[in-house]
Amino acid sequence: MNKKEFIDSNAAQYDHLSRAAVAWIVGSIIDTLDTEMERGRRVQITGFGTSATVRRKARMGRNLKTGKAIKAPATTVPKFSA
Repeated sequence: MNKKEFIDSNAAQYDHLSRAAVAWIVGSIIDTLDTEMERGRRVQITGFGTSATVRRKARMGRNLKTGKAIKAPATTVPKFSA
């Protein structure tokens, strides 16, 4: 299910809310998740899951096209746990 399908599904469930209102609510939730995770905070929604960021160490990888070894730098990535 993508974002549009999620909005449509919720708009169909709640007849008293317009599709635009549901889209605004969903967008607001996603923006809040983004902002908090950028700050390095963990977001826990009881009954749904936990979103956080994790730090990946630098490692050696491989260019699949050429087969050459390359160094992948350390990075921070989002992680979701149900």
